[in-house]
Amino acid sequence: MRKSVLLSVIAVFCLSMLLSSCSISRTIPAALYKDYKTELKRSGVVKSIKVTFLRPELAIKVALSRTDVYDVDDEISRILEATKVFVTVDNMNIIAKYVRWPEEIWDVELIVVERGSKQQLAKYRASYENYRDAYDKSQVVIDGYKTWEEVGY
Repeated sequence: MRKSVLLSVIAVFCLSMLLSSCSISRTIPAALYKDYKTELKRSGVVKSIKVTFLRPELAIKVALSRTDVYDVDDEISRILEATKVFVTVDNMNIIAKYVRWPEEIWDVELIVVERGSKQQLAKYRASYENYRDAYDKSQVVIDGYKTWEEVGY
């Protein structure tokens, strides 16, 4: 009886460790996105860029300086265009390889915030795959992160 209880406890512990390890957020080193970072910081408005991977998605968080001294919409458009250039299948495969993810990164999310207040200014998403019909998953279209859509924030 004691042995079966002990084995059950060990099994539950191992299962919980396995499940919790599947959701570890990994910060991507700046060396993997150096040119992108340089392009974003060119205007002097972008204060920080953080790129993280949480299976199976990549999140790019861009913090801007105070928003009362420049046109926010123009800056967000500039950031989105630079992000479209950076987020390619090749670049995402390099990041996937770095984090040892065995397939394509499913989604990439761009979040733009104001640095001081942390107020979210914009949020966009692109996917490796898209579906023509959300109910019929057999009609997969490889989009390769080309279609960006603004999502609620």
